[in-house]
Parts: sequence; structure tokens; C-alpha cells
Amino acid sequence: LPQVLAQTPVSQIIVSCEIAFVFVASPMPVTVAMTYFIVVFISLMHLALGARQDADEEEVANISQQSSMHLIRSNRDSDHSPDVCASAVEGAIMRGMTWLASQKCKCPRGSTVVGPDPCPTDTRYFAHEELAGKGCSCQDQAGRPAFQITYKYGEKDKNIKGLEPIRSASGQFPVFLWVMGTGDTFGSKVDDEWLKAMVNRGFIAGAVEYDNGVVSLLAYGIGGLWIKLQESWKAKAQKIFPSAISELCARPRADCSAGVAVAGHSQGGWITSFSVHFDNRITAILPLGMGCLDRENEKSMHEDVKDTQVSPKLARDKRLYITGTSDDMFSDSCLAMLSGSMDSGYLKVPRGPHNFYGACDQSQKDSKMKCSYGRSTEAWGLNQASNWLARAASPRKFVHFAGVDNTGLDNTFECKEQDISNTPDCF
Repeated sequence: LPQVLAQTPVSQIIVSCEIAFVFVASPMPVTVAMTYFIVVFISLMHLALGARQDADEEEVANISQQSSMHLIRSNRDSDHSPDVCASAVEGAIMRGMTWLASQKCKCPRGSTVVGPDPCPTDTRYFAHEELAGKGCSCQDQAGRPAFQITYKYGEKDKNIKGLEPIRSASGQFPVFLWVMGTGDTFGSKVDDEWLKAMVNRGFIAGAVEYDNGVVSLLAYGIGGLWIKLQESWKAKAQKIFPSAISELCARPRADCSAGVAVAGHSQGGWITSFSVHFDNRITAILPLGMGCLDRENEKSMHEDVKDTQVSPKLARDKRLYITGTSDDMFSDSCLAMLSGSMDSGYLKVPRGPHNFYGACDQSQKDSKMKCSYGRSTEAWGLNQASNWLARAASPRKFVHFAGVDNTGLDNTFECKEQDISNTPDCF
């Protein structure tokens, strides 16, 4: 335990002490208290590993920056185009992307470099513009340009992984940002499906990385401190917005005056709802998995996500909430507090659990979307929900995408055959 504490940030130790205080202050059976203690101990172990990983990444960053000229010289001796690799290394360092496997130029996961020779072939982790001068670019399987950039999350640099419409699509495009939920893995396959869906509808789409660990959920949730928990999510929203949107809007093909859409799940759903308080460019939101954190206790809902506070920032017809009926947070009355109406503004996924669209909760790197969600023709399914969001955010730029057999999906769609009601724990 001393070694764990030595590697754990002081702020996280304080949070764990706050949890311990809740145990002491709250009357509960000894067995329950011991169970909570074990949960906290395991969380500390997880935090220590995370702290060590952060330290490793910082160490790598320092080495990378100190050795940039060495990396460039190494690339000049490689089989790849020296000019392209040199600019890629410099660009990667400027963006804080310090890991260049085998000292080669890299594109985002799931994409490769295409174009005339000589173009690198084993690629990930840098924006496609770095190769544009050589006629090369990062693209996914469908030919959509892929990118990974950074934004300022408070004082930290965090990543945005994204896609753009195919190059033959001319003009400027609105933007879309996806916000993952608590404990989800950044860049997972299931999140990629949200990006692809919105790119196919004429948007530049990005998934945002942020501090989405389970510590605050444990700290505040065990003590029933629901408003404080939501305050911590609001603080994260303020770090993400407007910074992440501004980075997407700065892309050469982006036109944020044409529309800005935001969607997210669970904690990401709350952050999506809070976002309108910090960025007036947002034109439509799609929060998933929201409700009253303390079941049907309406007092557990933060004022700033209620319709009374959100409507002055974003009209009701520009917001759509989707929650599963088997979610512990589900209730019509709580959803009505979000949407402003018992009759409209929200959709219910029959038998849907908290994560009704993903095959795994919390999502891992290779977690896929459920076929029962992605291929659904219901209004709450991927196709119709994406159509609604794209049209609401950008009525004049929205592209109707029929996809394969009018499904709204393309040939790169990946899913897992799994009932909508079944989402196993994967953490």
C-alpha cells in the first residue's frame, strides 16, 4: 500500500480519504463497509498504475523532444520518404504525439497512408496534412481522411481522433464531437461508429479524450453526493468546451458557422448537456444514458442540465435525449425535466440497459457496437438518431446517407450480434 500511495497523485488520495470518511460517518453493516474498503483499495491500485503510465508517457515525451533531430536523421536513413517523415516527426512533437513506432510516420488507428510512392505504409498518429505536400494522406477503409490532433484540456494536452468526408466531397463542413462515458477507452471501435455515421452525413467528426476515470463516481456516488458528482462533470465540460470545438473548427475543411453537433453517453451525456453553457456555437445535442442519478429522485438532477436552464442556450427542438428503459436512471418524469415535455424531446430504448448501444461496458479498445442498435430502424437506433442530429445541427449542410440497402451504414460498419438488453461488464 505505501508503494501504491507513493505513486498516486495527492488529489486522488484525498478523494479516497473522503470516501473513507463517508464509511465512518454513515451507519452501515460491517460487511458492507469491508466491501467498500476493498473497492477503494482496488481503485487505488488502478490509480497507481495510471499514475505510472502517465509518468512513463511524460518521460517518453521529454526524450522525444530532446531527440527530435536524431529521429529525423533516422527517418532519412529509412525506406520512407525522408522529407515526409521529417515533417511528420516535427508535426507530431508540436501536437504532443510523442510515440512514433519504429521511428516512422504514423496515422490514427484504423487508417493507413495512401497516395503515390514514396508514401509510408505503416502509419498512425499524425494529421493528414503532414503528408499533403507529397500527395499522401491518412485514410480509413472507406477513403475518409483520418486525423489525430490535440486540444487544451485545462493545462493538459489531450487527443481528438477524427474523420473527414471523402476528398471528392467538395466544400466546407459542419463539425461533430463525440464524448465517451465513464471508464470508456478512448478510440474504441464502438465510438468509431458514431464518427463514421456523422461523417457520412456531411460532418467533420472527432472523438474527444478527457479524464473519464471512475474515481469521482466512487467518491461521490457511494455517499449519495449526486450534485457534487455532476459539478465535477460540469467542470470537465468547461475544460473540453470551447477548446476541443475550436480545434475542429480550425481544420481547413471545417465551417462551424454551418453547425456544431455534440453527442455523448453517461458522464459524456452530462458533459454534452453542460456544453451549451460554455460554447454558443453548438447547434444540436444528443445526450445518451441520462436521467436522475438517484433513480426517480428529481432532486438528484443538477439544475444546469434541466430544460429551464438549457432552453435559453439551446432550443428544445435542437435536443434529443435517449435512455434505456432498463437503466437504473430511467423515469419519464426525469427525462421530461431534461427535455421540457412529457410528450417529446426524448426516446426510450425498450429493455435497453445503461449502455444500450455498446457490446461492452465499459468499452475497451476493440469493443464493437451491438448489431441490434447499429442496424435498428427505430428512431433511437444509430441510423435515425444520426439523421436527427445531423439535420438538427446543420439543416442546410445535412447529407442524407442511404448506405448499403438503405441502412444508413457503409461497408466498414462493424458490430456484434447481441441482444439490445445484454451489455456485460468489461472493466
